[in-house]
Amino acid sequence: YSKDNCIWDDKTQQAFNIRLKSNNKTGKTGVTQRKNGKFYASITVYKEVIFRGVFLTFEKAKEAREKAELQYYGFVKE
Repeated sequence: YSKDNCIWDDKTQQAFNIRLKSNNKTGKTGVTQRKNGKFYASITVYKEVIFRGVFLTFEKAKEAREKAELQYYGFVKE
């Protein structure tokens, strides 16, 4: 690697740039479905997990996660 051809991001940004974990069944980072059928939304910023809420639908949980992405990262990961 060379400084000329690399982008140097902080640890939060680097963690954000990874692919989905194999156990993620929702298809959206930070949104999980529990056994009770409810969806939980969270975001991790500088090693701190910030809980965004419990939702009855995936769409609402995804919306909460995307609002958090805008707030903390400045963009939404597609």
